Amino acid sequence: MSHGVQRKLSIADFAVEEPIPVADPAREASSSSRNAPDATADDGPLRLEIEVHDAETAAELREHPAGRARQAFAEQALRIGVLALRHARGRIDADLIRRESQAMLDAMRERMEEHARGVNDRLTASLRDYFDPEHGSFQQRITALVRQDGDLEQLMRRQIDGEDSQLVKTLAAHVGQQSPLFRMLSPEESGGVLEAMRGTLDAELQKQRERVLKEFSLDNKDGA
Repeated sequence: MSHGVQRKLSIADFAVEEPIPVADPAREASSSSRNAPDATADDGPLRLEIEVHDAETAAELREHPAGRARQAFAEQALRIGVLALRHARGRIDADLIRRESQAMLDAMRERMEEHARGVNDRLTASLRDYFDPEHGSFQQRITALVRQDGDLEQLMRRQIDGEDSQLVKTLAAHVGQQSPLFRMLSPEESGGVLEAMRGTLDAELQKQRERVLKEFSLDNKDGA
């Protein structure tokens, strides 16, 4: 906007004895909008005295005769300017909200990506510490388990090797000298299997002996 030294236009150039309505849609919209932000407390006429320095604006105002015509033109131009500024301010507010929202979304996206990278790094480090072929805790545990004199060998020794092994103790409990099976098979045990077989055989032999003697007895008329 260019500036220049122009004649000072006072309110006298626009003043009239009484306010004269102008048949203009913008003016009618202004009159119907009593709660608009630019309205005064009593919604009455506002006396405004301005000094115009813009050459183009001053030249345009001079195109209208002083009085009603100039006042109507100035009021219409002022109304249009106010509406344009209000619209521009709304656009600026919308752009500001859009920029702030986008900045918030970008910051949130960056935080989420940073969090995802952190989780991935921690997970990778944990897996590497556990499954590393040389220094991983899993490999160390497997080595300690299967190496010579390792945990597995010591466990097997406790189970099957030596007089005190679990296998020896289990076999001794089931087939050892003190086991029920050994006592049943022992010839020295009165309640054992061999003793029972001996008793059965002795009984059968005794029956056979008595039968033979009866056959050859002189008292047996039916005998041989």
